[in-house]
This record gives sequence, structure tokens and C-alpha cells, in this order.
Amino acid sequence: MASGTFSDRVKNEAARIKLEKDCCRLAELSGLLRAAGSLQLSSGQQTAFHLSTDHPAVARRIIQLSRSLFDWPAETTVQRSNRLGGKNRYLVRLVMQRWDEDAIRKLGIIKGRSMAVGIRASLKRRQCCRRAFLRGVFLGAGSISRPDKAYHLEIIANQEPFAQELVEMMATLGLNARIHIRKQKPIIYLKGVEQIAELLSMIGAHNSLLYLQELRIMKEMRGNVNRLVNCDTANLEKTVSTGLRQAESIRLIAERLGMERIDPKLRQVAEARLSHPEATLGELAEILGTGISRSGINHRLRRLEQIARGLAPDL
Repeated sequence: MASGTFSDRVKNEAARIKLEKDCCRLAELSGLLRAAGSLQLSSGQQTAFHLSTDHPAVARRIIQLSRSLFDWPAETTVQRSNRLGGKNRYLVRLVMQRWDEDAIRKLGIIKGRSMAVGIRASLKRRQCCRRAFLRGVFLGAGSISRPDKAYHLEIIANQEPFAQELVEMMATLGLNARIHIRKQKPIIYLKGVEQIAELLSMIGAHNSLLYLQELRIMKEMRGNVNRLVNCDTANLEKTVSTGLRQAESIRLIAERLGMERIDPKLRQVAEARLSHPEATLGELAEILGTGISRSGINHRLRRLEQIARGLAPDL
């Protein structure tokens, strides 16, 4: 993996996603402002949003979104870290030349005459906007543990009502998030590789998702080492390498072509290989239990790899 944490990798990727629709830009900027921003009035009654992040890509994203939507001038300050290995802090100030109540309402910052507590209904009406809002919240206040150590994602919220509504919104996307209180702040968290993988897919961090899945496969294989310990080392390495290669080819087919578009017999073997990337041909035959021989399974796996090479000739 490139330098930096896994969270850095995900945020750097998610902050570079191109957004075609203004509704999604608005939803993502709202998520960023709700997670990492504050609205302030100076003595001269100049209104400005203040945001803080230690990710330069996130700082650039904030400026790009605000300019594309509202053309607000942006001021950026860098707080240098003197600690060895410490991160710089990027302070972004989005300045309104005048009080823009319409924009602030659209962003869900105020409701009526008060600051908003929940999430504006229009920002979560469309699924694309719910995903964009979630991406903004994660960019502003999310983190993921090292996936080679644990599967844990969390988002720090400022208010419990907002955290509760965010959890409810995440549930509409199929994410089973929970809340616990740490130092009087609500922490939204996800556990388990499948849930974290689902969130990465939703926010568009597909390369980070592939890296996570590769680590998961390797961890599962290490967990199965006792069952494979009596195998010949050379044969074991060949089986594992082949299984990983085949699983990667099948994932490519699923992403670019769609599993539903391949022959049902090929799909049956493909799904078995994805679920058991470390299994031998004989073990796959037992798992399928359809009377298909090892040579039949091998033929279908080779056919799947041919299809993948047709989709990506450089494989």
C-alpha cells in the first residue's frame, strides 16, 4: 500500500470522484460541513464556514464543491506539525460576501430560525444523494482501522440526534451502523469486512475496496493454514495462487459485465470460487455437489479467465 494509513488511501480516492449532478455536489458538501465545519459570524457580520482537515485532498474537495455550487471565496491556512511523522492541519474558510440564507437552507445547516439538528429531507431523497452525503460525512469525520489488524470504521458526530438520523439513513442503504458514546461524543461505527466493503463501494472508493478484499482473502487463507498444513508446499502455493487469480478474474467479470450475463453453469462455479478462493478443484466439486468432475470445474474456471482476459487484455 502507498504511504499513509488506510483511511488516507480511502479519503484520497473518494475526494477525487467526479460528480456530474449538482444535487450530489450539494449533498456531499452538506455532509462535509455537518461533519467538519462550523458557521461563524465575525464582528463585521461577515458569514463564513470554517472547516478543518488533515487531508489536503479533502481541503481541495471542499473548495471545489463550494466554488462550483456557490462561488464562495476560499481562504486556506496550513498549520505545520513539528512532530516527527505528524500531519499538517488544513484550515479552510469559505466566505460569503453577504448572508446567503437560501444556500444555507439548501445545505441543511439551518431549519426555520434555528440550527438544524437532523438531515434535510431533500438531501436524502435520492439514493445518489444519500451516498454523496455519506461520502461527505466520512471525508470530514470518518476513519478506518488498519484492515490487516481489524475491521472497524467510525464517524465522529457532534450531536446525538444527528448521529441517530445518520444511522437511520445508512440503514436505508443496507448498512447496519451503531452508536456509542466516547468522551461525551456520539461515535457511529461499522464492524465486519462486508459492511465496510459495502460502504467503500457506496462512496466510490473502488480501488480501496479491492485492496481490502485482497487482505481479507489473505487473512482467511492464513486462518485455514492448519487444514492445509499436510499439503506439499509447492502444490499449496500453486493452489492458492491459482485460486486468487481466478477470484480476481471473476470479480472483474462481475464489475464490468455482470454475473447475470454469463452462462448459469459458469456462474455456479464462479460463485463457488469467490466464496472459497483457497479450495482445490476436488473441494469445489464437493461444495457444489452437482456431480460435476474436477476436470469439468477446471474447464469452466479456464473459460471464466478467458472472459476476463477479453474484458481486460492486460491480465
